[in-house]
Amino acid sequence: MTPFYADEPGAVRLYNADCRVALAELEAESVHCACTSPPYFALRSYKDGDEPVAPVVWGGDPACHHTWGEQIPGDPRGGSGPSAKERYGGQDGEEMYARKVARGSFCRHCNAWLGCLGLEPTVDLYLDHLVECFQAVKRVLRSDGTCWVVIGDTAASGKGKCYNPGGGADSLQQRTKLKGAHPVDRGNVSVLKAQGLQPLDLCLIPSRLALALQQPHPAPCCVKQDVDRAWLAAIFDGEGTIGIRRFSSSRRDVGQQYQDGFVVYTSVTNSDTDLLDRCIDITGMGSARVKFGGAAGSVDSRGIRTRRDSYGWRLDANAAVDVIRAIYPYLITKRKQAIIAYTLDCLNKAGREARGNRTVPQELQDKRAYLKELIHRCNQREPVDLPSWVEPPREKVEPGWLVRSFIIWSKGRSFDPDGAGSVMPESVAGWRWTRHRIKVGKEWQDCPGCPKCEPDGLVLRKGSWRPTHAYDVVLMLAKTGSYYGDDVAVREVGGDGSTRWGGPKMKLDGVKTYGGESMPDGNRANRPGRTYEYSGTRNLRDVWYINPQARSEPHYSTYPDRLVETIVKAATSEAGVCGSCGAPWARITTTEYRKGYRSGHLGFAARGSTKGMCDMSQYPALDKLTDTLGWRPTCTCGCQDVRPAVVLDCFAGIGTSLLVARELGRHAVGVEISQGYCQIAAAKLAGQAEEFKRRAEEEARRERDRNLELRLELERTR
Repeated sequence: MTPFYADEPGAVRLYNADCRVALAELEAESVHCACTSPPYFALRSYKDGDEPVAPVVWGGDPACHHTWGEQIPGDPRGGSGPSAKERYGGQDGEEMYARKVARGSFCRHCNAWLGCLGLEPTVDLYLDHLVECFQAVKRVLRSDGTCWVVIGDTAASGKGKCYNPGGGADSLQQRTKLKGAHPVDRGNVSVLKAQGLQPLDLCLIPSRLALALQQPHPAPCCVKQDVDRAWLAAIFDGEGTIGIRRFSSSRRDVGQQYQDGFVVYTSVTNSDTDLLDRCIDITGMGSARVKFGGAAGSVDSRGIRTRRDSYGWRLDANAAVDVIRAIYPYLITKRKQAIIAYTLDCLNKAGREARGNRTVPQELQDKRAYLKELIHRCNQREPVDLPSWVEPPREKVEPGWLVRSFIIWSKGRSFDPDGAGSVMPESVAGWRWTRHRIKVGKEWQDCPGCPKCEPDGLVLRKGSWRPTHAYDVVLMLAKTGSYYGDDVAVREVGGDGSTRWGGPKMKLDGVKTYGGESMPDGNRANRPGRTYEYSGTRNLRDVWYINPQARSEPHYSTYPDRLVETIVKAATSEAGVCGSCGAPWARITTTEYRKGYRSGHLGFAARGSTKGMCDMSQYPALDKLTDTLGWRPTCTCGCQDVRPAVVLDCFAGIGTSLLVARELGRHAVGVEISQGYCQIAAAKLAGQAEEFKRRAEEEARRERDRNLELRLELERTR
């Protein structure tokens, strides 16, 4: 796939495509960190220039010739409003018209959905599509990498409309006051009830997404389309073999004989190489070779001379089992062989996990030999009754993501004068009596008096109040429990030490005094004569207070540079990765623990009293100090070449993640479906490249000036 933008050294690549298509083209396990923010559910209809983002197909049968049904009206959060255009009363009595956001349409044959991510008709469908996207991310992410997903919540709605920033210039007929605000129609409340929601409910999208990503999921099949699976099954029924091969294991150099092994194999033999090439194309495995003893002119054991070359396509072990899984539902004459072969593979893997490197129990070895004899009889077309303990082939299942942290990205704090932040205002007033106003012509005026506002002109407004939403969630995901993380790079500033163990300083001289009272003899420090000072840093917390960042580009949901910077620093190595295998370099650190005593009391008591509380000065405490001495590779391949780590953003938007990653010295890969946003991102990346070039030239000039000054100084001293 050709990048929409790529710089000269290839440090940054940006693709204009559906993320599922673009990620399928990337090399497996080639990315060290993924940092992205998908479209939030039912909040925004994105634009590609002046036109809506083109809808894409989700789910269904890839081979289906889709016939799309009618567009689903309204908004997936419930409510009412069946008309395509509705009139709204704006401020000061101004009337305005706006179109609603369609929720896509379903195929009448295979139930595929055509629409834009984030505008699904139900929460469950939205989550299914996100899980599909992050399965594609999981394939390209290294096993020691992490994925960070910025996601926000959505409120299930009742009556009224939600103005949608980013709806385009025509969303409100180019009204100046609310230009760019796109009202989203609420649809039908019955949609909410089907999802277990009610009007005004929070959808809890971040929590639902985290739970969905944790679930095991079917592994990608080696044969993608159902029609190809059926065709390959027919080939195996007619021309193929599913068997078990027995092999002896020994070491001649020491004269030691081991137990015989058993392995599953599949093969297709034919003189037509085009047929075998088709098998290779749809599975992506193996190659066609001239079969041993099958060359033209050879004579087999029955005395029959071969007139044409005979070719074979053979797979062994896991590759063969993957093909058996794919074609089993469509097999007819080879179903028993598939069941026997799959059972043997299960016995091999389960036994290896249970015994490790120890000898195979004789009972298990007898079962394996029995299965080999059984499949041989099936291939000889003898009648065979399968034992009760065999297992039919099942779909391969991969474990879900590990949700390592549920981080709160706070954009504002209550009860803190310095934490007002920058939070989107919301109309969430409570119950109140207000002056009744009516529209007279084009103006709103106080009501002169009516039954609704008698006797004093006030009416009761029953608003559904709640606190203003001031945070989004950052999910930290990992493929395995062994992933790279650099805690030192993101350590944060701690307190001044006055609330920590012993205050900002403690002298460990054998007996430490606090307030004139000595510590008990049993709690003396073991390093007398040394004074330690609190370093002032601590491990990063999971509540991040980062203000949204103002931008001039027409994108209404960008995250700030500091958020991406924190993630990239924590998830990738500052020193780079191995140039051969891609393993990250890690810090060489020295760690020192200082010993002291906690000060104060712990527990709950009446104000001004410590009665009933635990005196913490009776217990020793340790503080950890870490220094970085250098960097070292975490692999054993011996390659000393170093290259930058790779950061992925599969919903790149205007390229914030790519810009920050390159600023920090990493490589970056971005995918964005909107060509308009790709153009903005490409322009920003090109501008950054020019800035890097200017910096390099300036640094080179300064270096030349320094060298010139050194030469002149040397000549003067002579």
